[in-house]
Amino acid sequence: MFAQDESYFCSESNRVTSWSKKGTKVVYSGYKYGTSVNCFGSLNLKTGELITTFPDKGNSETMIEHLKEVRKLYDKKIPLMFILDNATWHKSQVVKDFCQKNNITFIFIPPYSPEFNPIERIWSYLKSKVRQVFFPTAQGFRDFIFQLFKEVNLLYSEELSNFCCSLIFD
Repeated sequence: MFAQDESYFCSESNRVTSWSKKGTKVVYSGYKYGTSVNCFGSLNLKTGELITTFPDKGNSETMIEHLKEVRKLYDKKIPLMFILDNATWHKSQVVKDFCQKNNITFIFIPPYSPEFNPIERIWSYLKSKVRQVFFPTAQGFRDFIFQLFKEVNLLYSEELSNFCCSLIFD
């Protein structure tokens, strides 16, 4: 069983305030804000493993591409179940058809209740890691995000499992 969701990591969460002498203009030497990374994530609720893809946008096509990445890791005979929200692309006919052909079942949480999706805790935790770092360049921000996700299963899988699995399993 998986918890699935999409998230948006934005460099603007790192904006800092500063003091300056009255009447002087503050000059910021960093890059312009607005750099972001979209992420689709599926969290295995038993193992704490996070499977991610990084599409440019969320839609039916990118949802299917993400599900293909998850499906590759498990025998096709094993049914996969996903807890997820009610995003329009989750309920599109093309996604339903893909799921039917690939032994995938969706369990939709009630509308406007992200607290029922365990992966929301993971997004919060990972965004707290991002907020702890100042990024002088947009590329530095993107590099940090991709490295964080590369290392997440190696360094944080036990923490991720503890955050989420207690909601589902004893």
